[in-house]
Amino acid sequence: MSNTNSQNKIRVGFFFDGGEGGGVVEYVRLLLNNIDRNRFMAIGIYLGNGPSHEALKHIFDETTILTNKRLVNVGSGKTRMQRLKMNTSKLLTAVKGTRLLARAMKKHRIDIMDVNYFPLHILAGIASRMTGTPCLWHWHGAGRPTGMRANMTAFGARFFCDKIASITHFVHNSLPAVARKKSELVYNGVDTTKISGSVVNGHLMQLAGVDENTTLVGILGTVSPFKGHAYFIKAADIVLRQYPDVRFVIIGRESATQKIKVGFEAQLRKEVSAMNREKEILFLGYVADPYKYLRDCKIICTPTIPYMNFLGEGFGLAAAECMAAGVAVVATKLGSFPEIIEHGKNGLLTEPKDAAALAASIMELLADEPKRKSIAMAARQHIAENFDIKGTSRKMEQLYERLV
Repeated sequence: MSNTNSQNKIRVGFFFDGGEGGGVVEYVRLLLNNIDRNRFMAIGIYLGNGPSHEALKHIFDETTILTNKRLVNVGSGKTRMQRLKMNTSKLLTAVKGTRLLARAMKKHRIDIMDVNYFPLHILAGIASRMTGTPCLWHWHGAGRPTGMRANMTAFGARFFCDKIASITHFVHNSLPAVARKKSELVYNGVDTTKISGSVVNGHLMQLAGVDENTTLVGILGTVSPFKGHAYFIKAADIVLRQYPDVRFVIIGRESATQKIKVGFEAQLRKEVSAMNREKEILFLGYVADPYKYLRDCKIICTPTIPYMNFLGEGFGLAAAECMAAGVAVVATKLGSFPEIIEHGKNGLLTEPKDAAALAASIMELLADEPKRKSIAMAARQHIAENFDIKGTSRKMEQLYERLV
């Protein structure tokens, strides 16, 4: 072990852009709360400050911010000259960031780099080669890279990483061939003990302004086009024609970047208003620690759709958390969901972009209470046995040790 400190702890560096982070930040938080901190130290290194730094800075043993300029800028240039200036700025930031990262790795005596975002994988890989440090690429997403991104991914996987941790078989299969040779399956996990022991009843109903006898059907997660919110709203309209007393709740909000670039939540609200369903389809906004309140919902939908280069959820944290909470989940036959959900046993799967099929599955569970409860109980057991964060953490510990 080349650079371990006097306590013989393995010093693991985590490299972030400092942005919002989403489910990846939640995964890292869970990992750091569950790995053996008597054997491992966690050092957070940030290219720019932001929400992910605020979310994780208290969990790391050490943190450092390399520069106040993030690599991923908000917005995009409209003219050719604006795009040229923006891309030049990004390139200069990447070059500077790589140099500063290599310096920080030496200063913090990093034994292994664990990087979770593209294109930070490339920067961390180059800095790792500069310092002779093993580099682990954690691969969470499953896109269809084209052009420069595809070439960077393949080239970087060949020369700038030692191992790739793929969070599902679906993610592994989405990688370029050269990357799959270095890929190892390490399923993401959820804290099933915390989720099952933290139930608080009534909070979502209070936010929705309904009483405890009202049936809630929800969608959980960042409000984004690929999450399928548009089809959730269409399905809600269909269900409400037969079940007018049900209320549909949208838990989550649009990221600041997406709000500027897309304005998708505003589009959804306009659509709900056009349906005259403002009293039945409710936007609850951001809810901290939503796993505590999920049992207020009878059903949670995760109707993810293919969108641009996005092929599907790499893992589906929201679905796994809902299942761990003992809530029946209706998801699409896309991405990782068929790996996590067995249709009819611990959840229901529908075709993506099919609001009528989503509505039919929701009504199937509303009409059959014993079946809904059976699915919810089976889901809870399945996640506890196969996708608990403690199992993920043990596998990551073993992977770190092998690479160092």
